[in-house]
Amino acid sequence: MARLKAFDLLSIGVVSAAGVWMGMRFFEPIVIDRLKKDGNLRTDIPVPEYDANGDPTDSKPMTELKDELIAIQQREKAQKAIEQSSSNST
Repeated sequence: MARLKAFDLLSIGVVSAAGVWMGMRFFEPIVIDRLKKDGNLRTDIPVPEYDANGDPTDSKPMTELKDELIAIQQREKAQKAIEQSSSNST
């Protein structure tokens, strides 16, 4: 019986957390837009910009992120190669 209650509590927790997260994703652009129209949006806090579909405009596409990660990996490999060649020569 306790096992069933633990599962029920876990299910309620997961559903609640998912509901809050999805609600925030849905309502955040709407609330920010309304605060801007009313002139009540705080200027001391960075606020994300959203397009007409409600998607963040400042997010980078996955291809740009992938290219940045590849460049970082190549720099790290080059740095390791330089360190290994300097340690082998001494």
